[in-house]
Amino acid sequence: MKPKAPSPAISDIPLDAQAIDALYGLEPVFETAVDCSAGAFRYIEDCHVCCQPIELAGGVGDDGALVGVTATRS
Repeated sequence: MKPKAPSPAISDIPLDAQAIDALYGLEPVFETAVDCSAGAFRYIEDCHVCCQPIELAGGVGDDGALVGVTATRS
């Protein structure tokens, strides 16, 4: 299935991240910094938008690089 192109009226309007989320029905993007220096992690942080708790869990490779992060609503 080919993605639907935006209508000409919308394509002429500059859209920021919030406008794009509203247009396509997406949830806000959660941005945060993680510290990989101590290895794998799991903690709860409040969402910057709705203040609801989000559990973050991440894995770190042998070289100290981030391998993956999951975020789930607590």
